Amino acid sequence: MHQPTQMQAVQPPIIPVIGELIRQHPGTISLGQGVVSYGPPPEAIAQISQFLANPDFHKYQAVQGIPPLVEQSAAKLRIENGIEIGE
Repeated sequence: MHQPTQMQAVQPPIIPVIGELIRQHPGTISLGQGVVSYGPPPEAIAQISQFLANPDFHKYQAVQGIPPLVEQSAAKLRIENGIEIGE
């Protein structure tokens, strides 16, 4: 059976590709499908009420991210992982 040219250009599903990469690198945590075996950190749980109380957080945010969250994430990566992120 001959496939049309358009179908030949379609990228194969990425999930099997990522699965193979994970198998090749033991210890990798896959967040690809959003399924993890552990809960959020206690610090996040402690902030839920405050987060839900602010109606602005119930809306879509800037594509670049929420500035305080971006700053905290950058600080965490720099301090705990030795990763510098920039713009």
